[in-house]
Amino acid sequence: MKLPRNKTTFPNYRHDAATGGSAAEPELTRTDRLPIERLMEKLRAERQQRAHKDRYLSMISHELRTPLASIQLSHDLLAHYSEQATEEGCLRYLDNTRQQLANLNDIVSDVVDLSKSTPEELDFSPARYELLTLCRDIIESFELVHHQTHQFVFLCEETEIMAEFDHKLLRRALSNLLDNTVKYSPAGGEICVEAQLHGQHALITVSDQGIGIPADDVDYLFMAFHRAGNVGALPGSGLGLAIAKQAIDLHSGDIQVSSELNIGTTFQVTLPLLG
Repeated sequence: MKLPRNKTTFPNYRHDAATGGSAAEPELTRTDRLPIERLMEKLRAERQQRAHKDRYLSMISHELRTPLASIQLSHDLLAHYSEQATEEGCLRYLDNTRQQLANLNDIVSDVVDLSKSTPEELDFSPARYELLTLCRDIIESFELVHHQTHQFVFLCEETEIMAEFDHKLLRRALSNLLDNTVKYSPAGGEICVEAQLHGQHALITVSDQGIGIPADDVDYLFMAFHRAGNVGALPGSGLGLAIAKQAIDLHSGDIQVSSELNIGTTFQVTLPLLG
C-alpha cells in the first residue's frame, strides 16, 4: 500500500557558483519593504530634528554670548579703571550694561515665546480694534528713531478698518516686519506700508529698498534663527520674522514674502477681519 505524500513547499534555490552548492534566494515583497521604508523615513526625520536642535542651541549660545561678553567688558573696565575714568565714561559703561541686559531679556523672552504653541500659552486675547490706528502708531514710533536715514510712507484709501486681533501680539508682529526692513536697508531709502480691504480680510504690505533675500533662503525665512546668506555683519538674531509669523498664524492669517536682490523685499500680511 502506498502511503500518501505530504505536500511540502520548499524555498526557491539558486545555484551558487562560488560554493558549488545552492543558496536560498530571499524575495522581498511590497509588504516586506514597507516597514523598512517607514524605518528609513523615521531615521531621516530624526536626523533632521537632531540637526535642527543642534543648530538651534548653537544659535542661542551665540546670541547670548555677545551681550554677555559686552557686559563682562564693561564690568572689567569699571573694576580696574574706574578711578582713572571720568564720570561720563563710568556712566557710559553702566548704560552699556543696562542695554545689554535688556537685550538678554529680549532674547530670552523671544525664545520662551517661540516655545509656546497654543493661544492659551501665549495669552492670545483678541478684541475689536481699529487697525489703521495701530499701523500709524507703529510707523510713527519708527519714524521718530529713523527719520534721518529712512523715509516712511503709509498708504490707505480706507478711513478705518475694524478687525478682531490681539493688540499686543499684532503690534509686535508688524513692528518686527518694520524693524526687518530698516535693518536690511542699510543705505536708507523708502519704506512703504500699505493697508487695504479685500473682502473679509485686511491686507497689510510692508516693502523696502534694501539688500533683498537670496532665493535659496526664502523658504527658510520664518524659521527661528535662520538668517539670509547675504546679511554679512548686519545685526540680528533670526528671531523677529519667526515671532511675526507665529503671531499672524494665531490670528488665522497668512504672511508671504517676495524679494529681489539689491532691489528690495515685500511682506504681505493677510488678516481676517473677524477672529
